[in-house]
Amino acid sequence: MTRSSFIRSIVLAAIAAAFVMLAPRTMHAQDAVICHGCDHITISNETNCKVTLCFSNPLLAFCRDFAPGSVSAIPCNGITRADIRDCTGNLHQITKDCVHLGVTGGCCVRACLELDAAGCIVIRITPSPILCICA
Repeated sequence: MTRSSFIRSIVLAAIAAAFVMLAPRTMHAQDAVICHGCDHITISNETNCKVTLCFSNPLLAFCRDFAPGSVSAIPCNGITRADIRDCTGNLHQITKDCVHLGVTGGCCVRACLELDAAGCIVIRITPSPILCICA
């Protein structure tokens, strides 16, 4: 193997390694921007509990705490997924079907993806009618 072939092999291996490392964060066919053309997502925390929501797009993910009784808006920026953190630190995807879980000891919530009158996403967090346990 000549020196130039060896260098070419190393460069190709580095490119392949970079692709493998970045591939999981690229958009897949099942990913869809949940913002429906709106520039923000509204979070309505109608509980007496602090909740942590995490948002992701194909390039980054970030989490943010929402105080009890708060209404906030976050920029959409191509968000494809919204999750809520349970009391053990696990994330659960928020969908139109809603998710019921414990977020702290004695605090069970229901998190749902809804649309407001303008067709923009609202994540509504309300007390859960289903009993849950924080382990």
